[in-house]
Amino acid sequence: MRLTVYEATRRQLPDALDAHEGWLISGSRSSATDDEPWIHDLTDLTAELIRAERPTVGICFGHQVAARALGGRVERADGWGIGVQEFTMADGVGAAAPTSSFSLLMSHQDQVTELPAEAQPAARSDYCPIGAFTVGDHFLGVQGHPEWVPELARMLGAKRRHRIGPAAVDAAMATIDSPTDDDLVARWAMHGIWSR
Repeated sequence: MRLTVYEATRRQLPDALDAHEGWLISGSRSSATDDEPWIHDLTDLTAELIRAERPTVGICFGHQVAARALGGRVERADGWGIGVQEFTMADGVGAAAPTSSFSLLMSHQDQVTELPAEAQPAARSDYCPIGAFTVGDHFLGVQGHPEWVPELARMLGAKRRHRIGPAAVDAAMATIDSPTDDDLVARWAMHGIWSR
C-alpha cells in the first residue's frame, strides 16, 4: 500500500476525489469545531468524499469532522477521554466489524453527540455514546486511535498532565498497557470500507 500525505493545516488538499483508492482523515491537535479556514476546507472535502461514496475512514478528529460535514453535532465532552477504553458494537454493523466489542487508546476532549441523518451508530460506551459510526459501506468513523502505541499515550499524558488533571491522567496511565484491538479495527477499515 502506498500512502500520499496531504497537510490539511497548510491547506494542501487533493484536486480530485478519485485521486486515490481510499482516504483516511487522521487525528489532530485542533478541535473539529474550531473556526479555521483549513478546517472548513477539510470539512467540505470530507462531505464530498462521503457523498460521492469514496472509501473513507475518519480517526478521532477525522471522525468528528465527518459527523459535522454531514450535519451532525460535535461538542466538548465532560472531561477528557484518555487511556484504553472499551466500546460495545451495535447490531448489524457488517461482517468485517468486530463481533461484540473493541478497545482502543483514546485522547480526545470533543466527541460526536448527534449523528447525521444518513449515519448508523456502530459502537458505544457509557462515557462516549458515539464511539464509531458508518455511512453505508463507504465510511467508517472511530473516536479512538488504532494507530497509537502506549509510548505515545504516555508521552502525551505527561505533557498534558496539568491541562487534563493529575488524577485523570494517573487513572488513564494505569490502563495504558491493557490489550487493545488495533488490528481488529484496522481490518474493519480495510475489509469493510477500503476493499469494497
